[in-house]
Parts: sequence; structure tokens; C-alpha cells
Amino acid sequence: MAVSFFSFDGQVHVPPERLEETLRCALQRKLDAISFTDYNTTLTFDLLSENKDSHGKKILSSDWKIYPQEKNILLIKKNNKKIFVIKGEEVTSQQGHVLLWGIQKAVPPNLPLTTTLQKTFSQGGIAVFAHPFTSFFHGCGKENILAMKKRFPHQPLGVEQNAQVSSSWLSDNLRVKTFAKEQGLPCFGSSDLHGRYRQEHTKIGLLLHTKIPSKYITPQNLLPSFRKVMLHHPSSLQVHGIENNLSHVLFWNCCSLQKQPYHKLSSLFSGIKRVLFS
Repeated sequence: MAVSFFSFDGQVHVPPERLEETLRCALQRKLDAISFTDYNTTLTFDLLSENKDSHGKKILSSDWKIYPQEKNILLIKKNNKKIFVIKGEEVTSQQGHVLLWGIQKAVPPNLPLTTTLQKTFSQGGIAVFAHPFTSFFHGCGKENILAMKKRFPHQPLGVEQNAQVSSSWLSDNLRVKTFAKEQGLPCFGSSDLHGRYRQEHTKIGLLLHTKIPSKYITPQNLLPSFRKVMLHHPSSLQVHGIENNLSHVLFWNCCSLQKQPYHKLSSLFSGIKRVLFS
């Protein structure tokens, strides 16, 4: 009998005006869940839960239905299709970036990594190290991950293979995969798409994402299912999809520099500093 899977993309950055098309593409490609992980905030989830952007304009049209499951999960339906949206954040700790899923409220940035994780787990959240071995993208690095694994042995901690870290120019995703297997850590695949630029948001479900055997997932208890599979069946997670090639990564980053020059230059110089001095 064929094995069925629950498909999930846990790192997506999309502005409100492109949420509807992003969700449509996600449904077409049969994703079961998604997490919009804004930097240091949960604003996208919060706006989507009210179906209004910051100016009061509707985000999703009337043929979409939004059903809050809990304070940190939405069930969104269109016609006979559905997708879960998990409240998320990509937080900047002092040691690097961490994806937080299933949190009740945003964890503040610039805290020590230990404090960041304590604040995450105290509200029932899940923590996954974003692009962990890529210093330029603010990965936390092997030593910090091992220290946190030792510090929080019974909490849902994972690592990520990232679609923007292409194997055509870096071997980091392969290193993450090997490290996760050696350490018994769950390894997720994430698109890390930045949907403000070009048509990057339409790649959802094509870029890297995670497939979890459906037998481990109970939709009515989604976050407990995630925690259980991370702690007890980490090797069951499968990474599927493609990586962005280097030219695409450079192109959308150039678009980002043009639209948000201060933010992008600050991030660029910070990344260079981490590479040179970490």
C-alpha cells in the first residue's frame, strides 16, 4: 500500500497583497500546512487571522473561509481544498536565526539563544535552526546547536535544509542533512521564499519542503503531532523539492536591495561581519 504524506513548508516570507496567490499555489501543489515566518514578528499570521491588512483591506476574497483552530493555527478552505497555517516567526537571537512554530506571541529579537528557546518552549512552541551552517545568512552554527540540544534534550528542536542555499554554490544543505542524521535531529526542508520580489511566491510547493508520513500526523492535534514526530521519529521526515539556483537568489536579493536598501545593506554587512569574525 502506498504511503501518504503530510506536506509542510515552514519558512515563507510573503507580504499581505500576495498571500492569496501564495495560498492558491500551495493548494494546487498539495501542501497541507505552511508557516509565514516574518522577521522578529508574527504580523502576517495576525493579519491573516483577521483577514485584513494594516490598512483594513481584505486579504483573502470571499470564496476563502478562515477557521481559527487555536490562537496559533488557522484552517483555511477554498472550495473542497484546505490548508493549515501555523503561527510562526524567524527570530534573530544573539547567536543567529531560529524558526519558531506554534508560538502564542512573538519572541523578542537579540536575546541569548538559550533565552530565545526558553521563551519558545514555555509557550508550547517548536524551534528549528534556520540555514544553520550558513554564517552569511546568520546561521547559528554547529557548536551552538549541539549546546542547545544538550540544554533542551526533551524539547522539539530541529534543523533546516534551505532552498536559498543552493548546492550549486554551497555544500551547507548536504552538511545539515549529514549532521541531522548523526545527531538524531529532525531535518526539515524549507523554501525560505521571499514573495515580495519578482514571482518568488509562486514557487511554493516547488522549492524545498517537508513530507511527514501521514500516520504520524493528527490534524486535530497538529502541533502535538509535530512535537511527537520530532522527538520520537525524526528520521521519518523527508525533504522534497528543488533549490533556487544562484542566479535566482542573487536576482531577488538585488530586487530586495532596490526596494529596501537600508534593511538589505544592514543585513549584508552583518552577514559579512559574521563570516569574517565568527
